[in-house]
Amino acid sequence: MKLLGVITKGQRFNAGNKRTAQLVANHVLVHNGTGVLAVAVEQRKEFLTKLAAFYETGEQQALNDFLYEEVAAKWFDHGEA
Repeated sequence: MKLLGVITKGQRFNAGNKRTAQLVANHVLVHNGTGVLAVAVEQRKEFLTKLAAFYETGEQQALNDFLYEEVAAKWFDHGEA
C-alpha cells in the first residue's frame, strides 16, 4: 500500500502516475500471492479524497487504511474485489 502512495505522489511521469503506481503495487501483491488492488467505481471518490489529502499533508496512514480495509481486505477475505 505504501508503494502505491510513494509512486503516485512522486509524480515521476507526465501522465499515468496513479495507473503506474497501481500496476507496480499489483505486481508486488500478485507476486506475493495476495491478489489484486482494484478500487471499485463506488469507492473512487473516497479514494481520490484520501489520495489528495496524502498529497497535501504527506501523511499516508489514512490512504493505507482505506486501501487495506476497503479494497485489499476484500481479496484477502473472499478472493475477489
